[in-house]
Amino acid sequence: MIVIDPIKDEENFTYSTIVTYPKTTQISHGVYDNIVDMMNMTTMIKTNIIERGTTNVKGGKTGWTFFNDTPEFGRFLNYIVKKHQNTNPLFTKEKWYINKPEIQAWGNELVKGEHVQMHIHQSYHIILYLTEGSPLVVPELKITIKPQVGSYYIFEPNILHGVPEVTDDSTRYNLVANITENPDWEVSKKINLNNKKEKIK
Repeated sequence: MIVIDPIKDEENFTYSTIVTYPKTTQISHGVYDNIVDMMNMTTMIKTNIIERGTTNVKGGKTGWTFFNDTPEFGRFLNYIVKKHQNTNPLFTKEKWYINKPEIQAWGNELVKGEHVQMHIHQSYHIILYLTEGSPLVVPELKITIKPQVGSYYIFEPNILHGVPEVTDDSTRYNLVANITENPDWEVSKKINLNNKKEKIK
C-alpha cells in the first residue's frame, strides 16, 4: 500500500505520480498556499450544507455547483491550471481554453460516524483538502492519501475511492470539482436549471 502524506512545510510544490496497479493512471498533486481563501471556503461549507447522507458522501454536502462562481474557487482553479498546464493533459490550452470543459464544484463535511462510500467519477475530478481528517482510500491502486490543509489531487476518470468512517471528534472539510471534457451543453443547461431550483428551496 502506497501512502501519500504531503509535507506541510513544503509550499507551492507540484507533482505528477504515475501509478500502475492494475492499470496505469496519472495523479497530479501539490499544495495550495492561499490560507485565507481556504478558511473562507471552510466557512462557506459550514454555513451552506443543504443535504446529509443522500449521495455517496454519507455526511454533509453543499449544492453541486455551489463553488462554481466564487472568487475563492476561481483563484484556486487558475492556480492549478497554470501549475499543471505542461504536465497534465486536462489543462492543455486546447482542452481548457478552446473546448471549455464543464465544472461542478461543491463542498463536503464529515463528522464522527460519517464516511464516503466507495464510488467513481466518470470525469476528471479535483479534491482540495481544507482540513486534516480520515484518509482517502484508492483500493485499485493500493493508495492511501492522508489529507493535509492545502493538499490537492487531480484524478483521471473511473478511479474507485472512498473515505472510511470518521472515528474521532474532528470535522473533515474538502472541496471537490468534477471537470467534464467536451460536455453536452443541452444536458448541462438542464442540470444548471435544476441546481438553481435547488438553491431557491
